[in-house]
Amino acid sequence: MEAYKTKQKVVDRTLTVKLPKEFTNAEVEIIVAKRNKATPETKKKKLAALRKFKGIVKPPFYEPTEDEWYYQ
Repeated sequence: MEAYKTKQKVVDRTLTVKLPKEFTNAEVEIIVAKRNKATPETKKKKLAALRKFKGIVKPPFYEPTEDEWYYQ
């Protein structure tokens, strides 16, 4: 399955999406999802939650030293 993602404004409850040439004569599935804008307060809460865990979680692909390996 090939996907095409775009953001468009809805005008008078009508949405017009111009697809790339790869979609010519293709059968498509359409899913419409309303995007909620995050309020500044919500954004602040999310950032605060992330800061709370800073330093606890190891970065991806982290390789422990030999000492850390034995202490686990």
